[in-house]
Amino acid sequence: MEPSDDLAEYDIHRAWHGKQTADFQAFANSTRCDELESRYWNAPQATYESIDCLWDRRSAATQFNWECADDKCLLYEGPSDLIWQRFHQPTALMIPRVYRDDVVDKHRFLWVIDHWLSGYSLTPPCLVFRPNGKLGVRDGFHRLAVAAIVGAKRMPFWGVGPSNIPGITLSDPDGSSS
Repeated sequence: MEPSDDLAEYDIHRAWHGKQTADFQAFANSTRCDELESRYWNAPQATYESIDCLWDRRSAATQFNWECADDKCLLYEGPSDLIWQRFHQPTALMIPRVYRDDVVDKHRFLWVIDHWLSGYSLTPPCLVFRPNGKLGVRDGFHRLAVAAIVGAKRMPFWGVGPSNIPGITLSDPDGSSS
C-alpha cells in the first residue's frame, strides 16, 4: 500500500516514523552509541561473535514498513552465504569495506547492534528478486550488514517477487522470533 492510499494509515505511519527518527537521533548522540562505536566500529570479525541476530518474522511487524507491507512480499529464508553472493556488490557487506562512510551509516549500523545486544528483534530486510538471479535491497541494508559481520548462518528476508534462486525457501511468516 502506498502512503497516499489511506490517509489515516499514512498519518499513523508518519507519526511512527517521526518517533523512530527522534529515537534514532537521540541514540546517535548518546554515550551508549559512543560506547558501541569504540567497541565495534572498525573492529575485527571476532569482536562480533557474541551478537545474535534477532528477527521478528511476524507479518504484523512489517505494518509500518512501506517497503515490505504489501501483498507481494513473502517471507523467505536461505543460507546466508548464498544470499550474500547474490548481491550486486557482496563485498559491501564485509570487513573492511562495510566501515567506509560511503557504504554504511555508522550510527544506523550501531543502532542495529544496540537493538540485538538489548534483546530486541528487528524485522527482516526486504529484498527484490531480479531476473538475472541477483538480489536487490529494498529496505534493511544495515540489518544485512550487521548480520553478515556477525556471521549469521541463515537469513530470513521479505522477498518481492518469486524466488528464482535454488536454496531459498518460503518461511513461516508468523513464526516466533529467532
